[in-house]
Amino acid sequence: MEFTGPHVVKLDKWISPAPFEKLLNMTIHKSEKGEALLSMPFYYQYAQGAGLLHGGAIISLADTAVAMAMKSVLEENTHFATIEVNARFLYPVKKGMVKAYAKVTPDSEKERIFNGIAEVFNEEKIKVLDFSSVFKIARNSKIIYPTLTWFFPLTLLWYINLSALLINESKVSSFLAFVAPIEIVTL
Repeated sequence: MEFTGPHVVKLDKWISPAPFEKLLNMTIHKSEKGEALLSMPFYYQYAQGAGLLHGGAIISLADTAVAMAMKSVLEENTHFATIEVNARFLYPVKKGMVKAYAKVTPDSEKERIFNGIAEVFNEEKIKVLDFSSVFKIARNSKIIYPTLTWFFPLTLLWYINLSALLINESKVSSFLAFVAPIEIVTL
């Protein structure tokens, strides 16, 4: 059985692609002063049933571009998340590279809230998506990376309980009751 989380992700640098962004082959070209430019190729694996670039991939590029613009104005390891998105598809992507240009601004009325916008263009410079989002910075804003001293015992406990699951299904509820309440950061 494959391990499905929780996962500890430690990036190479504060502004660098996360595993999902690497899966989509996103490239960060610029991330500074609240703005970002990212690109992504249209590979066969990103196609939907009609052969066009999947809308979820395009939205992922736009959301990631806004996230990189956010990172450019925050202290390293600040924890934040997208809490709202709005997207309007304007034109289909049939081939090539897509680029997302993004910008963030702090909300003047709400603390810890940033508004983001992104525009995605195909390689002919035709706009294919208008995107807007809202990001929230966590109250406890620093990402806390677990140390091996507590992560290893939890992982070991997970495997022990997983093997117990194969023997007795009633062990699942007691295991989940122990692991589920663990939370590092609250938005």
